[in-house]
Amino acid sequence: GKVAGSGASGGGCLWAEEAPGTPGWSSCSLSSNGRPSSNPQPKGRLGQYNAASHACPPPHKPPPTLHGPRAQPHTHALRGLRHRAPPSPAAPPPAAARLRQKAHHNASAHAHTTETTPEEGASVSLAEHVWRPKAEAHKRRVLELLEEGFAPADHVPRRYEEQTKKDGFRKLNEKHAVFNFLHEYYNVRGAKGTRRMGRWSSGLPYVTLEGATAADVEAGTLNRLGCEVHAGGVTYDARRHFARAEPAAATPFLWYHSLLSATTSNKPILHCYNLHEWAMQYWPDGAPPLAAVPGGHDAAAVSQETINKVVEEKGIRCTHVDALRFFAPAAGPLNRHGASLQREQQIELEQPGCVHAHMDLLKISLRLSPWLPAELLADSLELALDARRLDVAASPYDATGFGLAPVLIETDEGRREFKVKQIELMKRAAPLRASLLGSYECFLRHAFGADRLVRASPEPERYATARPGGLPWRRSLIEQEQRA
Repeated sequence: GKVAGSGASGGGCLWAEEAPGTPGWSSCSLSSNGRPSSNPQPKGRLGQYNAASHACPPPHKPPPTLHGPRAQPHTHALRGLRHRAPPSPAAPPPAAARLRQKAHHNASAHAHTTETTPEEGASVSLAEHVWRPKAEAHKRRVLELLEEGFAPADHVPRRYEEQTKKDGFRKLNEKHAVFNFLHEYYNVRGAKGTRRMGRWSSGLPYVTLEGATAADVEAGTLNRLGCEVHAGGVTYDARRHFARAEPAAATPFLWYHSLLSATTSNKPILHCYNLHEWAMQYWPDGAPPLAAVPGGHDAAAVSQETINKVVEEKGIRCTHVDALRFFAPAAGPLNRHGASLQREQQIELEQPGCVHAHMDLLKISLRLSPWLPAELLADSLELALDARRLDVAASPYDATGFGLAPVLIETDEGRREFKVKQIELMKRAAPLRASLLGSYECFLRHAFGADRLVRASPEPERYATARPGGLPWRRSLIEQEQRA
């Protein structure tokens, strides 16, 4: 058949066409030199298994019912599902703790993890009239959310002008006080990065999108990662995609699963008042010079004297380990949770009241794409942007030019205002975090199975140190003999 990209282990797009004289279709994968491999897939319809036994479970603690079409739990990805064989009873979901990062080296913790086996005679598909309107709605929503942060249209390179005219995506304005975090923190670079968020996915670990073509992948409607294009449509099969992957490939997914689970369980802290932003500009007498004001902000809106006074009087209660590296050196010792933190402490410290933890739900969603509902990714993007707006509004910088009224946390009234908005964000984040946790559990079970999850090793970044003015995580690794 036609082949483009690489096979399941390479993250590319596998094409296949009808095999003459056989029902269904056959496929082949590419070797590293671009030629078909010596082990083509057997003929017949791929992934024939019972839909009900492989349907993803809801989160173990169902999120509360929300209001509004965008706030509903993400079960809508299953609407329009069609079964070509009678369903069998659903397999029980594994307990969240069985997939926790802490159980990596404890085989017994995974011994009872349910792993289903593909069965012949059934396949799962979404009719085109079901999935295509969802894909178009998702793209429109992402464009609306990003519109304010796009770079001016006249900044589009000539070679990308035609594609931008077709779908509307372009690079973000790196100097925008709100949207610059997507570029700086989450590596959303160029039009390719924003277009990626506009690609639709069902969230099912095995699904065929009827009527989909390679053009849908190339145009940015569907995800390229893990796709198999054939005469019947486009198939995404997590088990097949990761079939040849080493157990270590599961490690980053296990880490985020652990982080989601721990954050949900940890007690919220509602008296930090966003002082991590003020800690970045803390400069008492005799301290080393500060770095430049973060991108997107023209200048501080309050005096250095006020910044110093607020930080010293209130102290810093920052639990977000990623923020510590951006502190001014003199601010580190004022943090109640430590002037130097290790990455593995994030499991203990990350808590559901943290504004940056809400923003990180977008990063965690992007990591799982395309194996999560696209609507969940869009919800995470919307929450991340609102969290960022509060983050910037409560900072000591002047962001009025970006339409943000300041939240004056140096005053009692401003701290009360911040706390109210912080609680609102926390309530919105809770069901998203629960849905993400359920999506990760579903994906891990189907893509890797219990055996490989047990053998997955801890991520190297877990053994890294953050300190004010320090290097990025991957350049701050702790040597093996120094690990606790």
